Amino acid sequence: MIGNVPDIITISKWTENRVQDRLISRIISKTIITPGLLHRFNLHPDPLCIVCNENNDISHILLKCKKYASFRVILWNKLNIVEPNITYDVCWGMRGTCKVEWNVAHAPNR
Repeated sequence: MIGNVPDIITISKWTENRVQDRLISRIISKTIITPGLLHRFNLHPDPLCIVCNENNDISHILLKCKKYASFRVILWNKLNIVEPNITYDVCWGMRGTCKVEWNVAHAPNR
């Protein structure tokens, strides 16, 4: 573990799938490509979400965006999360207490 961010070896024990390992690692480290991240490097003209008009980074997409609210409800129910104002850091701090099956369509095994 590097600070509060787990390393790829720790993550690989959760998924046992290299594609999912990389995806989860990028989400946790906030380096997954989003319009907000691309804008920071002048690679996207607008960092704002077209639905919510907030910075369109991974925290917004996973925790706040109205576009994904119905999916979020399903995920929160699976994780037994009842706190509506959960933060990104708290969400990833719970990773050891819940078992989530990460499904990535057509992800090849290692």
